[in-house]
Amino acid sequence: MVDNNEDEVFSDDPDEQLNIENEILKLKLQAELGGNYESEGILPPEMENVFLKNVIEFERNFANVTPKTLYDVLDRPNYPKAEILSDEAIENELILLENVMAAKGIVVDYADVYSPRLKYTFVTGELFQKESGFFYMPGMTMHYIYEEFHPNHRLDIENQTESFFGHWMKQNFNEFSTELSSQPQDSEGHPVSRADLFTKFKNIFDSYTDFEEKSFSISNISFEITAAGIGSGTAEGEISYDAIMENGELQHFEGLYKLCLHYDGYWGINYFEWPGFVW
Repeated sequence: MVDNNEDEVFSDDPDEQLNIENEILKLKLQAELGGNYESEGILPPEMENVFLKNVIEFERNFANVTPKTLYDVLDRPNYPKAEILSDEAIENELILLENVMAAKGIVVDYADVYSPRLKYTFVTGELFQKESGFFYMPGMTMHYIYEEFHPNHRLDIENQTESFFGHWMKQNFNEFSTELSSQPQDSEGHPVSRADLFTKFKNIFDSYTDFEEKSFSISNISFEITAAGIGSGTAEGEISYDAIMENGELQHFEGLYKLCLHYDGYWGINYFEWPGFVW
């Protein structure tokens, strides 16, 4: 447990006493655990005091924890094997199991919709065997993401496509537009730097004050992943929008688009055909 400074009085002024306690806790965090905490007045002193004590307690516990499986973290709960459960029964067992996990501060997040059977099989057949240094503290939650174990390539491509659409319509592509590959290509397959691509975007966007009446659909997503974990994919669909010029005139764009993506750990758009963009 964290040392309690309440028995040691540094000032008769309660506010000054609390500030001194907080400074001592910061020094302990740095001296004992190598942490360097700068609050810069973000939290009120009372909240900062609680936060610093929790951080020190967490770090001390974490430093002494012995890795063990999540099944052991959960105190080895009894659960039926998936193969003997009906679809209805497995849905009920999943709810019970998720309640057991939540009581220990463990939650599994899913980015897509999956069947209760898949979730139950994943948790009991795979996640339970994962070793972790996690330990439970009240108020703390450990999140596991299913797609980090089993990538959902179709969903990832869909998300990258939607990001491209969003950045185009907001006219704000920049170095943080992670849906774009680090190695884009032009229509002839020649390499194009991201900086040059952003310049092309800017030149187009400077011609318009806004994009309105926007619509967008995805009609097809396809991809292939090699045994080496390298992939290629495409997203296709239709797009329609009105570009408003500086003089107030409207230019309508409508048609098919195609995004080509490369995968080497994440999906990035390395080439695209897009109404309103000319290479």
